[in-house]
Amino acid sequence: MEVEERVNRLEETLYFQDNLLRELNDALTKQQKQIDRLEHAVEHCAAQIQHLREVLEAAPENTRPPHYLPDNPLC
Repeated sequence: MEVEERVNRLEETLYFQDNLLRELNDALTKQQKQIDRLEHAVEHCAAQIQHLREVLEAAPENTRPPHYLPDNPLC
């Protein structure tokens, strides 16, 4: 009976290890999908920031409109 008990114990251990391995694999897969989504979001944000930098660099420098010039008698 001792051998049978040992085999049963080994089968129980294998069962729980298989379950744990499946749970860990599921968690890892879920985390990898989340990392992929976050990487995509960061890339999108970086592209938007780069676009905004380009737009700001191409924009004319801030200057006072003519009606704010000191030689204007309305000021």
